[in-house]
Amino acid sequence: MLEIDEPGTVKSVEKFFSKDLERYETMCAGRYDIHSLNFDNIKVKSSNNTSAAMNRYNLIIAYNDRLACLKPAIDKLYQ
Repeated sequence: MLEIDEPGTVKSVEKFFSKDLERYETMCAGRYDIHSLNFDNIKVKSSNNTSAAMNRYNLIIAYNDRLACLKPAIDKLYQ
């Protein structure tokens, strides 16, 4: 039988709802329209990594995918 670290799980869930979910929503807000980004003229000045813009884009896509799964589940909790 699987043993669950209940205090650790509670702590992780509290962190998720107090910090992570808000970060996902902020990254995926309307001003971050991931479908209309154009990388042709992006200049990254704060990083020596030339793929920093693509990494940011991939992060936004990942957060968007997570929210697509999480939001319906969370909404069902309040029904």
